[in-house]
Amino acid sequence: MKKILTASALLLHITTQAQINFHSYTYTAPENWLVQKNKDFIMLAQSQDGNMGCVIQILLPNNSSGNLEKDAKDVFNMMYPGWEYRNSGEKEHDLFKGYTTQGLPYCRMEAEVKKARPDGHYYDYEDGVALVIGIEKQLVIIAARHNRLLACECRRKYNLWSRFFQSFKIANAKATTTIGTAPAEKIVGLWKTAESMVVSDYVFAANGNYQHGGAIGSTSTSRDQNYVYIHMKSYSFTGDGSYSVTGNQLTLKKRGAKTPEKIPIRFETVNHGGTGWKERMYMMGNGVAGEYEVGYEKKEKGDE
Repeated sequence: MKKILTASALLLHITTQAQINFHSYTYTAPENWLVQKNKDFIMLAQSQDGNMGCVIQILLPNNSSGNLEKDAKDVFNMMYPGWEYRNSGEKEHDLFKGYTTQGLPYCRMEAEVKKARPDGHYYDYEDGVALVIGIEKQLVIIAARHNRLLACECRRKYNLWSRFFQSFKIANAKATTTIGTAPAEKIVGLWKTAESMVVSDYVFAANGNYQHGGAIGSTSTSRDQNYVYIHMKSYSFTGDGSYSVTGNQLTLKKRGAKTPEKIPIRFETVNHGGTGWKERMYMMGNGVAGEYEVGYEKKEKGDE
């Protein structure tokens, strides 16, 4: 099955701003992927024709409805007409909202989907991503299709989808926020990992101390205590050491350590299947396999 999207299948009523065209886009393509450009879209793919593996398409600006969440859902539905969600409830789909590194608002919809054959069996299992970036009354559409039938590593390896997303910029687009100025108090709370392969919690208390470890909040009693006292500057929470936030950098000074650890961070909000918006934080790191990024979600009192 051909995996790329035709312009007629995805484009809405185009009224492209004269100063923004394909030359306005700068990005780092996923490592070892091919880049193809034509008059309708830019295609980044693992294979020459986009029929094998994963595909990312970047389109020119479209009219926006004025609601990026609605725009992201509309684009996703146009990507997958006749397909079904693989999951239900809070796992049916995820919506993410935030600002790009350039300071432009975005909304991203992600979901696992499947399509039935005439005999009732399913094929073409994919993870779909519809990303819309707001530019005044218009938006840039980025559509990604991750093939689950092959060895997709786009979520596991930072140098694929994540690095592309973080690097994407649009020349002549006016930023609506200043990135790197998130209030330091935004980090205060109990953060639990959102990655299936990582078990690691963080507590950041309002008194400037933090604790890192899988045992945090292991019982309902300790979890409730963290929620109640973590926001109180007078609470004698000592943890593993102290922390500070400057712009988009988190500094951790572990007790007894000579050199503090400096970690790039970013924030967005996530809504799992319409269950409500939650804060999400990403921490960058560097290991033997290169750069990586781990996501954490802030836990509110009453969350399991």
